[in-house]
Amino acid sequence: MDWLKFIPIIISIISLSISLYVIWKIHLSPFKLLVSFGDPLLKTYKITPQISGGKSTWHIPSIDIPVTFLNTGAKPGRVDNLRIVFLSVKKGVNNTSQYKEVFEPRWCVHYEDYNNKRSERFTWLRESVENEWYPFYALQNTPVAKHIILESLRWDKFPKGSFQIKLELLSDESQEWKLLAEYEFSLSESEISWLKKGSGYSLPRKKIVEKPVITINRS
Repeated sequence: MDWLKFIPIIISIISLSISLYVIWKIHLSPFKLLVSFGDPLLKTYKITPQISGGKSTWHIPSIDIPVTFLNTGAKPGRVDNLRIVFLSVKKGVNNTSQYKEVFEPRWCVHYEDYNNKRSERFTWLRESVENEWYPFYALQNTPVAKHIILESLRWDKFPKGSFQIKLELLSDESQEWKLLAEYEFSLSESEISWLKKGSGYSLPRKKIVEKPVITINRS
């Protein structure tokens, strides 16, 4: 049959296509970042006048979260920032007020050491911090695991109400804040009392926008 003579040509075209795809994937594919993460844990630290030298007592809100970054592309890319945003909208009779608070990354810590000392802020700051947060480049198929501490401005008074919380990432992949996950959280008197005693509060997850590829469990 005449068509049989085209079989070698077809096989050659398929082989060439596969070879070109492999070359593109290994050497030319663009930066593609996959992110996996554990549950954020909210904790507050009491700062008394004896510590601050001021006249009042206030609290520092702090969130820690394990995150792993994986670049599945060939080209390296920059991971610029990670943040957690608290949002709350209160509708009144005459106006609508919006509460927004941004938790920025401060430090990367050794988790086991930090976990043993998390109640003693100045101890883990001195002994558990690996480095301050800074942007970094993610190389091809090289996982980068970090346990990150994010903090906001001081709380003179604890915010109350229901909050929508967003975990967002900024990188070379989009150059815009990318939503990774959403959480729902309420701060009532009972939760505030719990936090003031030094206990941590795990933020309940509403949904994950990007499916993780590496599982992270707190131990």
